[in-house]
Amino acid sequence: MLDESCESSDGLDNIFSDDFSKISTLEEAGGLPTLCGICEKPFTNPVILSCLHIFDRECVRNFEKNDSMVPYTKCPRCDTLSGSVRTLEAYDLSVAQTRSEGDGSHKVNGAAVKCSVCTDGNDALYRCLHCAGTLCERCRDIHKVMKVFSNHEILDLTEEEKGNAEILQRNMLNTKPVICTIHPESTFTSFCLQCHIPLCETCFECEHKGHITILLGLVPTHIDSLLSDMVECCRLRQKDFRDSIEMMHSLLSELSSSRDANKSLINKTCKQWITSIERIKDQFIHKNREIHDELEMKIWSRINTMSKTVDHVDFACDFVKVYLKKCSNIEICKLFKNVLACFDKLSKQQVVNDPSAKAVFSPGLSAYDVIHQHFGTFSFTNGLEQDLQQVSNSLLEGFPAPNPHIAVLSSVGDITNDLKQLTLKVDGHMDPDPLSGLDHSVTVHLPPVSLVQQDGTCENINPSAVGNGNINNYISRSSNSGASGRHNSNWCDLNVTLPNLEPSDFLCNVTQVDPIFSNPFITTDNLRAPGSNVSTLDVDSSLILKQKLPVSYNATLYEYSRMRAARCSQMNLLTKWGSLGCELGRLNSPHGFCLGFEEEIVVADTYNHRIQIFTKRGDFVSFFGVSGRVDGLMWYPRKVAIIRQSQRYVVCDRGNERSRMQLFSRSGHFVRRIPIRYIDIVAGLAINQHGHIVAIDSVSPSVFVVSEEGDLIRWFDCSNHMREPSDVAIHGREYYICDFKAHCVIVFQEDGSFIRRIGGESITDFPNGIDVSDHGDVLVGDSHGNRFHIAVFSRSGELLSEFVCNQTKVSRSCCLKITTEGYVVTLARSSNNVLVLNTLYIC
Repeated sequence: MLDESCESSDGLDNIFSDDFSKISTLEEAGGLPTLCGICEKPFTNPVILSCLHIFDRECVRNFEKNDSMVPYTKCPRCDTLSGSVRTLEAYDLSVAQTRSEGDGSHKVNGAAVKCSVCTDGNDALYRCLHCAGTLCERCRDIHKVMKVFSNHEILDLTEEEKGNAEILQRNMLNTKPVICTIHPESTFTSFCLQCHIPLCETCFECEHKGHITILLGLVPTHIDSLLSDMVECCRLRQKDFRDSIEMMHSLLSELSSSRDANKSLINKTCKQWITSIERIKDQFIHKNREIHDELEMKIWSRINTMSKTVDHVDFACDFVKVYLKKCSNIEICKLFKNVLACFDKLSKQQVVNDPSAKAVFSPGLSAYDVIHQHFGTFSFTNGLEQDLQQVSNSLLEGFPAPNPHIAVLSSVGDITNDLKQLTLKVDGHMDPDPLSGLDHSVTVHLPPVSLVQQDGTCENINPSAVGNGNINNYISRSSNSGASGRHNSNWCDLNVTLPNLEPSDFLCNVTQVDPIFSNPFITTDNLRAPGSNVSTLDVDSSLILKQKLPVSYNATLYEYSRMRAARCSQMNLLTKWGSLGCELGRLNSPHGFCLGFEEEIVVADTYNHRIQIFTKRGDFVSFFGVSGRVDGLMWYPRKVAIIRQSQRYVVCDRGNERSRMQLFSRSGHFVRRIPIRYIDIVAGLAINQHGHIVAIDSVSPSVFVVSEEGDLIRWFDCSNHMREPSDVAIHGREYYICDFKAHCVIVFQEDGSFIRRIGGESITDFPNGIDVSDHGDVLVGDSHGNRFHIAVFSRSGELLSEFVCNQTKVSRSCCLKITTEGYVVTLARSSNNVLVLNTLYIC
């Protein structure tokens, strides 16, 4: 034990070696504070936040918030979120202070270390691990004979300890047993390299078995290389920030010249049109000033943000160099996670370099009657103004209304609330037509349909020959009906991108299909043609559609299914796979799925504690996840989603709490845990257009928007509008949330404002899956009546069509996704199946 503590002392010294760019002492650098930055008084009971800033505990209580969730503390200096005040680590003033003299047991001006037990002033020759003090020869003899000291362990002082009181004190602190906070009957003995926390023997056996651990004495040696590299990385990034700040200051002078040049050019243009544009001249000058004010504000905000980052790097380095050096091993263990997270955050800060910042006024020549519209425009010459492509023109009388889309100014790291609230106008961007890339040479065949034209007459489309067993025979050549129909895909469309797949391969996976449904003459699939006025319902279905079931639902489930099938178009089951089991490719009560990066099907295999990935045909591709409650493992995963921006998976499972959110790389390696203690049960999971994670709580209906780093960006309460959320889909800035118990879909703006309610009883009964096509059509799925049913709505809430699959029984379906080919994928939880269906509907 003595050798290990000596080794740990040497390792700790290496951490604060010449690897750091700053080697001055604490007093010379002035890095660590001696006064509270809030009350500006000497520390009385200081604490360390997760960002490593230090304040008095009582002062920090004013910055602790709850917001109807778990308490958290926002740093008053950098706005970084930490845990509640009671969970913050204490800041040991005695470690930070440089002691100029000892307390009687240390070496003072070359004097030998004295015994700390007796008052005789004898030289210390031994030290007691339990008393954490030094002993002379006489006191050691007393320790041997008295029963009260029978369990104490006594070590001889080394020559180094006899001559250096600091080494002696550190060794005594490191060897003193510390009681485990979870298991009071045990003491900390090791450090988990995967979880970054100290462990006792009970902790290791219960929750960390199989993890990589080291003895406490080896902790300083281990973190030496880690922290040295991260500090060096942050120092290099700090230099980039300083260079960028200098360049930003030069941009300010260029903006001043740009303002004057534009003003002169505007005045010159006004003289050419002096008879007609005298009134609007001042308006353009005002606009010029407003644009440059916006640019200056943005540059200053970036300077302010990067300056904070520079200061934060200095402070964090001083903290590691000065404070952590004097901490005991157990204190280093407690702070190591925060220190590592802080340097990781600082090392990932992005430096934004803009070569120039100018807003150039460009005059335009035009006739007298259009001078107002063609007086001139402002063009931008750098990336700094990408968020300013369209500044508000409300000051210019008669100009078009500004674009309603608002973009919040994104910052480099954490900035103040005022800078976060700086909003600038930008142009909206519409995604290109997803069908534009399709090979239109592919001939698409449709089953027989009945279309109602504007005059009310019904034109029948006769099918071609009917076959048995092959899916190609289900499809007949489309005839010229005179109506402009949308392209409709079937599994044969996969040949455009997947030439090795044959349509018959999918049908062979469909089992237990009633032969009566193989006859295409009974199908009445409805088509919706964009740009035409042709109704999507046949004559009989349009009459039945207006009827609704009574609220009491007195009809039997069979009658309900029959009535629903009578008014709905038929969906063809293309493939179905999955069975109960724990082998790869088998499922056990899956609760959610998503479409992967290449549109593979990613299933949350809940009771097998893993994520499985399949092709659309049902072939097993890969899996990741191992059963366990600790971070990095999976415990009943319920929901999964992908973040395309960072190529990562988001998995919601239970863990040690009711809900846990974890990030995994595309290859399935654990990245980090995202704290969501304020969510009870995640009923829906999606990714918005900004790459943020949107999670729906079904216990207390609420929407939470979280970043990948775990920051809570926005949340709002939905309980006034819905009863039990079951799934969510996002289209643009609108959130579509299924209400399972209210039989409808609620639409919210991303800021939480209620927009509309879609569907109702007998149309969307117990909805449990939703998706929005690229064209904005809303597909709502349910399995009420043991038949999978889809209702298609426009974004305004108008019912467009309904589909039902009678080829297989579907119970407790969950989730719904639309592929690029227009096929619908859903999950049958009770039967452990994944179903792929063709609605003859192209999104």
